[in-house]
Amino acid sequence: MESCTTSSLRSFCVTLKPPVVLSTSVGVFSSTHSCWWRRRKRASFHVSAISYKKFIGFALNEAKRQTHLVPSPLQEQFNSMISMDGKAELQMLSFQAPKIRLLRSMSIETEVMQVLDFAVFPESEFDVPIFCANCFSTSSTNIVVL
Repeated sequence: MESCTTSSLRSFCVTLKPPVVLSTSVGVFSSTHSCWWRRRKRASFHVSAISYKKFIGFALNEAKRQTHLVPSPLQEQFNSMISMDGKAELQMLSFQAPKIRLLRSMSIETEVMQVLDFAVFPESEFDVPIFCANCFSTSSTNIVVL
């Protein structure tokens, strides 16, 4: 399912993730004297309507339109990792630009949560503060820290 929000200059499309559907099951256990009912309830949920990976791609394209980005040596070494159990994916991007000492993003994504860490460190000769943002999303919670 797709949903698009449009700004005055450009649009950014977001792909909605299909919900992970888990069922409710009822089991009957019997013995010679009684019946036992056991009920297991599992909720249907989806992680988030917004993909942080798509947002990173959009933000990177916008930054490239404004300045010349050069990949940082960190990016070549640690750009993508998958957890040992295969359930989590970590992606890191890092760049440098004439006025930016380091622009980096890291995203962690599993079936049940997403994390985005984003930071911009300007060159020291410019009187501009460091900007950092962290986002955390599950099916029921969204936390943003600036």
